[in-house]
Amino acid sequence: MNKKSFLAQIMRIYKIFLIIYFPAFFLLLVVGIISWRTNIPIMNFTRDPLGIMNAPFYIGILSNLGILFWAAGSAICFFSAAIITYINPKSQAFYFLLFGGIITTVLLYDDFFQFHERVFPKYLNTSESQVFIIYFLMILAYLIFFRKKIMATDFLVLGMALLGFTISATIDEVFVNHFRGKFLVEDGFKFLSIISWTTYYTRVGITEIKYHLKTN
Repeated sequence: MNKKSFLAQIMRIYKIFLIIYFPAFFLLLVVGIISWRTNIPIMNFTRDPLGIMNAPFYIGILSNLGILFWAAGSAICFFSAAIITYINPKSQAFYFLLFGGIITTVLLYDDFFQFHERVFPKYLNTSESQVFIIYFLMILAYLIFFRKKIMATDFLVLGMALLGFTISATIDEVFVNHFRGKFLVEDGFKFLSIISWTTYYTRVGITEIKYHLKTN
């Protein structure tokens, strides 16, 4: 590789470097400052939780797998939306997948950082029920606005996901006192719902990309 081709490559991808590495370095800086100001060991921010707690590898395995499916669903939505808008910028499918990706990302972060269980109640004085209502209204607005688009897809898969989330949230709210098998039922429905959610958007993304490639 000669000097000119090396410089040409830098000129082509410098924006990518800024988009990827600037937020990453900023996050590392913030974590370092917080650790320094609060005397919290830096490893509490950087190391794997299981490593810090010296816990068995299977602790939270179902939750971790759920996070992976959330992340996959979010990436699929955004990637599919990006391809579709490149083919046809005026397509409604772009907005359907874009906002689907945004909702998926919100639910991903909520599940990963336990916003509704710990962050909002402890730091923002917002109850878990209030957070559930906000998420419910967000998803309801999405379903109403894109109802025609949804009805043209395999909506039963999405319906199964929403039903599972509803059952899981109901068990969490109603059965405060634990019964035998509560967490298996509650978290099991949640896990199956995440899989259904990601499966739905995967099918929609593939179908829409194929359709736009054929018609444009």
